[in-house]
Amino acid sequence: MELIKFNEDQQITKNVISDIITEAVSSVLDGEINPIEAAIRIKANEEILKGIRKDLDSVILDAAELYSKGDRNINGIEFNVVQGRKKYDFSNDAEWTDLKAKLAAREAYLKAMPQFNPETGEQSPVKESNGRDYLTIKFPK
Repeated sequence: MELIKFNEDQQITKNVISDIITEAVSSVLDGEINPIEAAIRIKANEEILKGIRKDLDSVILDAAELYSKGDRNINGIEFNVVQGRKKYDFSNDAEWTDLKAKLAAREAYLKAMPQFNPETGEQSPVKESNGRDYLTIKFPK
């Protein structure tokens, strides 16, 4: 499994992407590729692509801005520049800071409660669950 490269004359569509995914998954399920080896290569490709995108993001946005709004299309693929979401910083508001501290204290108190108290017969109001299991991959430097 390598970083996916498209031919210059190949149109990139959702169907083409879906076919590539199906082919890769089949290679693992059919035993042609070790699942752990696949996971390592997938993780490497994710990090490569994330790094390329991060380093080129400003260049990409600058290039996209050169296209007029109605003409943002290359080879049938539409693209648009979207303004980032607003972020608010409430940390300078004393009441918000106090409420956040009280909430954190309440959460700590509820987490410390037993799920079931045999003395009182009370069930904890807190529902406890685990997230999905996942594999960690660490590359050597």
